[in-house]
Amino acid sequence: YKQANAALTSSQEALLGQIENSSFPFEGIKQLKELRRRTGVTVVVADNAHLEKVLQDSIKTIKEQFKKYFEESSKDAKYGRRIHNETEEILYRRRTWAEKQLNPNGSTLLGLYSRKLLWFDDAKPTVFLFADNIRDYAKSNRCNEDNVFGYVFIHEMMHAYYDAFENKGFPSREPLEEAFAEYGMLTFINKNNSNLPGDLLADACKHVASKIQPGPSEYGFGFDLFNITSGGDVDLINLYMRKSNKIDLEVIKN
Repeated sequence: YKQANAALTSSQEALLGQIENSSFPFEGIKQLKELRRRTGVTVVVADNAHLEKVLQDSIKTIKEQFKKYFEESSKDAKYGRRIHNETEEILYRRRTWAEKQLNPNGSTLLGLYSRKLLWFDDAKPTVFLFADNIRDYAKSNRCNEDNVFGYVFIHEMMHAYYDAFENKGFPSREPLEEAFAEYGMLTFINKNNSNLPGDLLADACKHVASKIQPGPSEYGFGFDLFNITSGGDVDLINLYMRKSNKIDLEVIKN
């Protein structure tokens, strides 16, 4: 795990290693550590200063990308207008989200997955764990700090898993992806419950369920999926992985 002005404790590093080496119940890979070889995903433990730099850099990149995509789409007679409209919408949402995170009154970010296209153009996929925010969250919510590192790590790695096969790093419809990242995370823990800390699943469920009312509701929907499938349906997650990023493939390529 790479460090950006922050580090894991020995128990936290041991837990993340235990998670990566646990049996992965979904199709395509046998353990989460295989994602390192398949996608080159890096895990970075960072402080709030590094988080601010990541967000500031992304806002700058978004502004540059908008100009680039606008110029390129204007040359495409068949798909140009649609590429422009969809790209404008995605980049606008990402920029306003990043600006909100930089606001002192904005939401507290525990983790982040930077995928290859659009927001982090041509960057290698990276899972960020924001140590300052995780520790503050654990303290204020009186929960096990190691467990928070654990379930945030699994959530972000589920994004990397959904990126690992057909979609070449293109982001799917974000509300669906966030729900399925939470759903996959809870299902993964449940399927490995006998090999992981006994209170990890309870802490993760409490965290996700807490978002049902105040939002973002798509995260809470991940808990609803877990609940109504009585602890997670592997086939449903496999189906999402196969289908989620194959929408309008020709538009994506263009």
